[in-house]
Amino acid sequence: MNTNNDIGDDDKDYEVGYRKPPKHAQWKKGQSGNPKGRPKGSKNMSTILNDMLSERVTVRENGKVRTMPLREAWAASLVRTAMTGSVRDQLALMKALHQFTPTVFDPQPDYPTSIQVTLVESDGNGGRKEREIEFGKEPKTDGEESAEGMQDDSDSKR
Repeated sequence: MNTNNDIGDDDKDYEVGYRKPPKHAQWKKGQSGNPKGRPKGSKNMSTILNDMLSERVTVRENGKVRTMPLREAWAASLVRTAMTGSVRDQLALMKALHQFTPTVFDPQPDYPTSIQVTLVESDGNGGRKEREIEFGKEPKTDGEESAEGMQDDSDSKR
């Protein structure tokens, strides 16, 4: 009598169960799991655009003929049209700069990156209380403590 566990004489010791399909249902050597999937050599949109932008084009610039990649010609055209004063072209240039060179918009080291504000509030009894708040300052890490904090810690350990 032939049961599901007995596929053939060679496979008598093979047990069918969880994550162990019958031998006849297993993938054959060299067989793809998705035979109608993406064909070899096909390209996605990013690759196609990159190939197109890498093509060399001939451009006349200041009376001289020059060959350059299409992406360079596009960038030069974008900058030139933005310099003509068109707000729409200037916005397109700003978006491109922000996307492709994000460090252009990083704050410069000599500009302040935080601001300290003192809030003065009435305490309800004719007096006032002041509160200082600092905006834009990054929180201190464990390794960055003030000199006063370090001295307080050293005093408490003695």
